[in-house]
Amino acid sequence: MKKIEDMTVKDMALLSGVTIRTLHHYDDIGLLKANRTESGYRIYTEKHALRLQQILIQKSFGLPLEDIARNLDDANFDTLLSLQQQRNAVVKQAENINAMVEAIDMAIKQLTDEANIDLRDIFKGFDPSLYEEEVEQKWGGTEFYKESQNKTKDYTPQDWERIKREENAIWQDAAHALRSGVAPTNQVALELAQRYRKHIDNWFYTTSVSGFAALAELWESDARFIANIDKFETGLAKWIATAVRANYGYSNE
Repeated sequence: MKKIEDMTVKDMALLSGVTIRTLHHYDDIGLLKANRTESGYRIYTEKHALRLQQILIQKSFGLPLEDIARNLDDANFDTLLSLQQQRNAVVKQAENINAMVEAIDMAIKQLTDEANIDLRDIFKGFDPSLYEEEVEQKWGGTEFYKESQNKTKDYTPQDWERIKREENAIWQDAAHALRSGVAPTNQVALELAQRYRKHIDNWFYTTSVSGFAALAELWESDARFIANIDKFETGLAKWIATAVRANYGYSNE
């Protein structure tokens, strides 16, 4: 690896794309503790860069900062082994995404060319059970999970189609607001955040303020949520999550 010279916090921000404010926060909570000059300025090294990469990778997998800190501070943590395992996981995700793209192309071909497509092909790459198991493992014992399961168990395909249309309409309106330069703290953005909360209340479960804020955190930290929301407009996941925090007085730090 090419040797990285000591970097200021600005250098590290430019290198990684992480904001100076976030780097300060990571330093303050001990997640990425910078070295200090005699004058008290933060200094980062190659070791810090590798640790920051681990933070970003694990965050993209949906881990909260406290869990990431525990992982990285574990005496048995092996950076090389972790990178190899993470690479395998990302490659698997990429394979699934590629399969999904092929399946979507098949569906488009079926609709536009009236080709004789094997309908099984349009479901390749989709494995809902993976997400269902993950959701149950994480939240199976919670009241909102039970309420959601009970509320949705009798939904018809028409109900699910209506839910999807309603949700897409919210994201499209939010994307339009973002493209128009509306700030996430603007009243328009706050109303969109509230509109999505009502959507969840109506169709799935009664949200609490803290629960909705936690969902917003997932929108901008979990790669799957980011991909699903940002398909409407790049940066939309972060924008709407910021709107939720502004609406309910939460901070992401």
